[in-house]
Amino acid sequence: HHPAYVYCARFVAGPEGMRGETPTELADSASSFVVTGCYDHHLRLWNVSADAVGESGAAQIVKVISGHKSHINSIVVNPTAGKAFSADGIGVIRVWSITKHAFDSVKEVNEPEVKGDALNCLVLDKTGKRLFVLARDNCIRMLDTDSWKVTQRFSGLRCMNHQIRCDVSPDGKFLASGSEDGQIFMWNVETGEQDTSVSRDRLPHFGSMCSDVAWNPAERIVACCSFSRKQPVLVYKHERDVDNLANDEITEEEAREVLQGKFSELAEAFRRLDKNGDGKLQLDEFRSGMISLEMDMSDVQILRMFKAAAGPNDEIDRDEFIKRFAPTGTFQKIKTSENIERARQARMDQPKQRRSAVMGLLDELDGGKKKDANTPKKDQGKGEEESPKKKTLARKNR
Repeated sequence: HHPAYVYCARFVAGPEGMRGETPTELADSASSFVVTGCYDHHLRLWNVSADAVGESGAAQIVKVISGHKSHINSIVVNPTAGKAFSADGIGVIRVWSITKHAFDSVKEVNEPEVKGDALNCLVLDKTGKRLFVLARDNCIRMLDTDSWKVTQRFSGLRCMNHQIRCDVSPDGKFLASGSEDGQIFMWNVETGEQDTSVSRDRLPHFGSMCSDVAWNPAERIVACCSFSRKQPVLVYKHERDVDNLANDEITEEEAREVLQGKFSELAEAFRRLDKNGDGKLQLDEFRSGMISLEMDMSDVQILRMFKAAAGPNDEIDRDEFIKRFAPTGTFQKIKTSENIERARQARMDQPKQRRSAVMGLLDELDGGKKKDANTPKKDQGKGEEESPKKKTLARKNR
């Protein structure tokens, strides 16, 4: 039994290596032993063949392998080259010769960029020449297994505190990874850039972290999971037919028919989505605008419309889009409405002092009118009331 937590395990071939001619024979010869990585800093080799397990069901320990100075997080095996690679919690990668189950340490890789960082995951491509290393510093690095130099970096994901894992596609062209923010990231291996052929909102997004992704070894299928009881395992398949359909251009007549009566709402949605105010829309912004109107359009239809309207820079000019597809006069009506709204907003945004002065003047004028209205009117049938002085003179004259 293991004395502590086990973080990784891989099948390895028998002492004589992979034997056989058919795929089944080769698979059988490569799966009779298992190597595990444990929290106690040791690798262990187990015989899991039917003969060794027997009726007890317990695998037999063949060898305990020392060398690491921290817990072992990941193992990857290259059976054709007779090598295994293991990574630990302090940034060290060890290369082992597994010929005849020797498990001799042939190299210790100490990449300065990951020194002291926990290494979550090792992934080897089919050529055995590229080793992908996911460290807890928000970065995946690609190492050349001959020179042991970093030849590519993949960034964007979040991985600082948890056991996030990645995987490379069967053809070696794409790298996928989970992330602590719940997203799945996809990169082009050659360029190191995030792959934009599939928009971000079409990729899975978990409520909690996405802990692992795995490519199907033969098909263009990706499975992903989250460390949560409430999140299911999600499986996504890349549909070639859908991609081919999306490449078909949509005609202007089809676009006008779909968007009929929606241009005012669409212009407002685009205005809100245009963060920098330059009037240009990327595919994600265009899709969000179409979705906000609850239009009955599939992702393929939206993509076809975007391709029909986008220029060489893969962006849409909002005004040109409305001019091109909206009925005659619609664009002028929308611009007039927007100008009126801007003027109203400008009045609302005038300095408070100016508004206060104007309001004070209006109040003063309004108060004067009220004073005149409250002054009692003189009785028309009576003369002017005599003053006290006049009354005194009248008495003396008498």
